Amino acid sequence: MRSRYFMTDSILKVNTEQELVDLIRKTAEGELTLQQFFEFSNEDIDHMALLANALYEEERYDDALVILEGLIALNDKDSRYYNAAGAIFIQQEKYDEAYEALTKSLELDPNNLDAYVNRGEVFLVNSRLEEAAADFEKAISMDPREENPSANRARQLVWGMYQFLQECEKQGLLDPDFDINSLHEEIDDDKPSNLG
Repeated sequence: MRSRYFMTDSILKVNTEQELVDLIRKTAEGELTLQQFFEFSNEDIDHMALLANALYEEERYDDALVILEGLIALNDKDSRYYNAAGAIFIQQEKYDEAYEALTKSLELDPNNLDAYVNRGEVFLVNSRLEEAAADFEKAISMDPREENPSANRARQLVWGMYQFLQECEKQGLLDPDFDINSLHEEIDDDKPSNLG
């Protein structure tokens, strides 16, 4: 039997109707990603991700989000896409959506340093200081050499939180039982060396 496209105007490469049914079933059951279903190469996916990033850099957040949603549909196991979507939601001040996307990113990859920093910022904006500090601390601990820009941003944010809370403490605005030093184990009165 010669090989042919089952559906002549389709991008799906199958030889029989049964192959098509099996391909659809495997995709529906999660055995195959949409990337595998459509036979997109990793290079194709990388180009789409680069386009989403370029749109983000141009502050075309809605367009970037469309690309990212497509990438998530193609492969919902890649934490980077959820992190990028979370970053867009932060820019759009959609903090609930950002939290959901970033938490999903961290469920998929608990070592995604950028997602910890981004989610920490969501916590910070929502005055959830202890949770923000915990996410920032996790990111900082993943970068002991102080080389990662996101971890260094987390260091700056923790330092800023600490200074703000010190001032609140001086003015009597904090609960007396609140220990500002509990927010970051390594902070002391000295400015961190990487803050410039």
